[in-house]
Amino acid sequence: MPLCESVTNKLSHCKNVEIIIVPLKIIPNIGFLWFLFYLPLLINKLKPDFYWACAVIYPWGISSKIKKISTVHDMVIHDYRNTMDLKSKLFLLCFHDHSIKKADILWAVSSYTKKLIEKKFPKRKSKEIFVGSSIDLNFFHPISITTEEKKQFLYKMKINNKFLLFVGTLAPRKNLKFLLKFIPTFFNKNGEYQLVVVGGKGWGRTEISDIIKKKDYPIDKIIFTGYVSNENLVILYNLASCFISTSLNEGFGLPQLEALACGCPVVTANNSAMTEVVNDMGVLVDGWDYQNWYEGIIKGIYSQSKMNNVVQQIHSKYSWQKIIDNLYKRLQEIT
Repeated sequence: MPLCESVTNKLSHCKNVEIIIVPLKIIPNIGFLWFLFYLPLLINKLKPDFYWACAVIYPWGISSKIKKISTVHDMVIHDYRNTMDLKSKLFLLCFHDHSIKKADILWAVSSYTKKLIEKKFPKRKSKEIFVGSSIDLNFFHPISITTEEKKQFLYKMKINNKFLLFVGTLAPRKNLKFLLKFIPTFFNKNGEYQLVVVGGKGWGRTEISDIIKKKDYPIDKIIFTGYVSNENLVILYNLASCFISTSLNEGFGLPQLEALACGCPVVTANNSAMTEVVNDMGVLVDGWDYQNWYEGIIKGIYSQSKMNNVVQQIHSKYSWQKIIDNLYKRLQEIT
């Protein structure tokens, strides 16, 4: 299965990394068949000490002599199955639970996700669950933007001077429909703002179209950018008045962490791992009352002066080096 070009380029510069690309000769574009039949043969042939399933699942048929590591990002397949597309749902139903139960090492991206694993899988091979995740802090950070650069960037993106930022796949679990229904209430008293929505189309019915097509809806204040490059995303985080997430559930909260690392105030729903990531570094909103969200966003906008301290906390708390060092110790324990 081919890696994206940017990842391939980065890995190719690592002396201890070998990239192996071996698509099926017949029907090469059907990843499920490659995963199910060819991958276990390839793994057993290579005979690695560890096989890392970075997206939880690994195929059946891997030799028991090969230690398996599964990184669990969330428990959506159990708790929010109805928000998934059919293909992903069927794929996970086949492999998800088996991979978690039989993994030699379980790696949860958050303490929240760890607790869900412990609750749903009390009988599992990996009794200890490693916890840790982060972002590229060398990439996501506050940047210097001149007045002219800001003007040109906003013009290109068709954004006014002040805007609120939403980042996430346009899928039901992200609960964008709530934000779109609520945001006119915010605009009534703060008409100089826009809402910028960054994210590609996901799966399921999001009801977005039904909401924004209603009569008198302030569609001119909503900017849907679709997918943007990471370089442009960093600029958006740095320019936004605040980042908003109304998600129903997250296994970690990467956009929240990215925003905080860039010095952007964060206002997010007080649930799941988002509570753990944001905590006292941002604004947590309970429930779905419009007034609570209005007050939360106003508080977030006016917390900009505190963000320098937040950025420092992020670098202290979410160090990939510390995470990898701890993981390495864990790997040594079972070899």
